[in-house]
Amino acid sequence: MSVLSDIAAEDYLKAIVKALAVPDKTVLTTGEVAALLSVTPGTATAMLKKLEKEGYVRYKKYHGCTLTERGRRYGIAIVRRHRLLEKFLSSLFNMTDEEIHADAEHMEHAVSQKLIDCIDEYLGYPERNQTGSLIPRKNQKHLVTDMSLAKIPPRTFFKIIRLPNNSEQKKYCIEIGLTEGTYVQLCEKQQAVGIAVLETKEKSDIRCPLVLLDVIFVVQSK
Repeated sequence: MSVLSDIAAEDYLKAIVKALAVPDKTVLTTGEVAALLSVTPGTATAMLKKLEKEGYVRYKKYHGCTLTERGRRYGIAIVRRHRLLEKFLSSLFNMTDEEIHADAEHMEHAVSQKLIDCIDEYLGYPERNQTGSLIPRKNQKHLVTDMSLAKIPPRTFFKIIRLPNNSEQKKYCIEIGLTEGTYVQLCEKQQAVGIAVLETKEKSDIRCPLVLLDVIFVVQSK
């Protein structure tokens, strides 16, 4: 493959492995893959066929795709590269999360495995990057992801451990009282108006847009 097609293939594998890390998600439709990469379904189909030929995915027309063992390991390795680079850049430079993410997107395709391992060791084998995303271990077989507020059962307290990466969304969360370390429980989802009603342990009610529940991450309160 050309350098550009190698980069595109890695972008696909990274996006697919992240999307399939969601509980109970085992297959992605071609339309879902196209949306993840912001391409047309036809473009996504062509790449999925190429990745299938090279042993990274299993693809079935009108059904979708899933990762092979080889594809899953490769995708997780790319996620590891990206998040370690983000953590490394954030430790050295005064850059916004958006700037760090953009530069890591370019760098992840060029760095050697040896350099990534050296960065991991230099940083002390961090568990999370600067935004709180989990960093996979070397040779990790399955990608682990945090639970989002969208997935929590009602009337059970969870602790917020990570806010959205988007700066405007993060700012809004903080303004309405959703900060890292806050304990919340889901009281009600008002689908008609797109609002979720949350309650903190201090008995404060918070009205949060439903769309934000997918990008706020939590662990269960002990």
